[in-house]
Amino acid sequence: MRGFLLAVLVVAAGCPPKRAERPRIPLPEEALPAVLAPLTWTTTGADLAKRFPGKETATTRYTGIDGKRMIAEVVLDAPWPILGPAIVTITRAPDAPASQLRVEGNGGVRAPVPHNPDLVRRFEALRAELEKQYGPPHAVERSGSTAAHGLPRDEREITVSWSRDGFVVFASLERTELDGWVVSLAAVRSGAPL
Repeated sequence: MRGFLLAVLVVAAGCPPKRAERPRIPLPEEALPAVLAPLTWTTTGADLAKRFPGKETATTRYTGIDGKRMIAEVVLDAPWPILGPAIVTITRAPDAPASQLRVEGNGGVRAPVPHNPDLVRRFEALRAELEKQYGPPHAVERSGSTAAHGLPRDEREITVSWSRDGFVVFASLERTELDGWVVSLAAVRSGAPL
């Protein structure tokens, strides 16, 4: 009966009932890695287009892991220190700060890239920059693509990570199904939707 009366009052007041919203997760206070600059948790696709004029951009809407709507904003061939021409991806819920910031490069090659010394050097340089800022990695994983992409195990793959207050930073030398080997850098907010 109380629910019925509440519904009558809401309708009578002309206020539709609110949809359940995702809880807002506060932004981390700690700065992102310097090698991710100029990206921030509040960078948008429009910001990417301004920062990298003339580069191809795209926005994709999809259903996230938790079944909620998500947006991936991407710029291709963005010049990036250490990585060279890179794919920059910002993942977020609509009208929310970024859940994940990811930069991925393979030295600017447009075909699947085999494992090679140049990519290893780029990965080691990226790792060294992160270690300057955060110290030794908290975790080191080998052969992550086995689980992520169902690819055969390859011990040359490596992912190192640093757990920070409110986010985790990952640097990887990994295989992808389409691009072959890439070096990637990602920051993922703790508890944010993906």
